[in-house]
Amino acid sequence: MRPRMILVAGLGEDSGKTTLALGIISHLRARGFNAVGFKPAGATNIWLHPEVLDLSASKGFLVTWDGLRLAQASGEFDMRIVNPVGGFILPPYPGGAKAFGAESILGGRIVLLRITECLRSISTLHLLIPDSLDGAPEGVVELVSRVAERVKPTPFKTTPSFVADILGEPSSEAADTCLNRLLSTSDVVVVESNSDVAAPTKMSMNASVVIVAGWGYAYLYEGDVWKKAVELKMLGGKPWSVKSQEILTLARPTKAFEIPVKTGGEDLAEELEELVYEASRKLGLD
Repeated sequence: MRPRMILVAGLGEDSGKTTLALGIISHLRARGFNAVGFKPAGATNIWLHPEVLDLSASKGFLVTWDGLRLAQASGEFDMRIVNPVGGFILPPYPGGAKAFGAESILGGRIVLLRITECLRSISTLHLLIPDSLDGAPEGVVELVSRVAERVKPTPFKTTPSFVADILGEPSSEAADTCLNRLLSTSDVVVVESNSDVAAPTKMSMNASVVIVAGWGYAYLYEGDVWKKAVELKMLGGKPWSVKSQEILTLARPTKAFEIPVKTGGEDLAEELEELVYEASRKLGLD
C-alpha cells in the first residue's frame, strides 16, 4: 500500500504550489486529520522576503519563507524537518560567481544553505558560499554575514561547484530521512515540489496522489501513473531531472479543477473541497 502522501508539483515558478499545498493542509486538518506539509528543497530570495534573515538569526538555523508557512500550517512543526534543504538566494549581480548547475534544484544563486538529516536525531549542516556575494551591495553582504554568525553549527565556507554536487543525490537522501519521519508520525504528508520539478526526491515518487498546480488550474493524477511517467523520463535514477510539463505530455490527469486567485492558502479551504475530497478518497480517508 502506498503511503498517505500527496505530491504537489507545478508547471513553473509561482504556479501556485505553496498556496495549493497550504489549502490542502488546512482542509484536511479542519476535518481532524494530522496533515503536515513538506518542502524537500526550497530557497528564499532575501530581496522578496528579508524577514527570513532576522528569523534565521533568532532561531539559530536557516529558515525559508515556504518552509515557515508550511510549518505554521502544520501546527508549528519543526521547520528543519518540514524543509530539510533550504537556501538563501541572491540575484545574479554583474561579475558574480556562476551557479554551476545548483539553480536546477533551488532556482537561484545560493549564498547560504542548510541541509538537515532526520535519522535517530536531527542533524544540520550549514554552508556559506562567499563567491555568491561577489558584486553584492555592502549592506547585503553585512546582512548575510550577520546571519551566518548566528546560525549553528557555524557554516562551512565552500564553492558554487561543491554546492552543485551536494544539491543532488546527497541532499535528496537527507531530505528523504525527514520525509520518512513525517510519514511515520502523521496521517497525511503534503509534499511540495520545487519550481517545475516532477518529483523532488526518490521517496516523493511514491505519493498516492499527485496534484499539479498550473496558474489557476489543478490537475489530479493517480500516484502510480505519475511515477511510471517520471521513470520513463528521468536520467540516472534522478526524478528531479524531470519537468512536470514533460509528464503532462505523457499522461492525462484524472480530473482538472479550476482554482481561484486568493491571497492565502487557508482562504482556499472551501474552494478546494471537491479536489481534497477526490484526493482523500484515493488515500482511503473518506
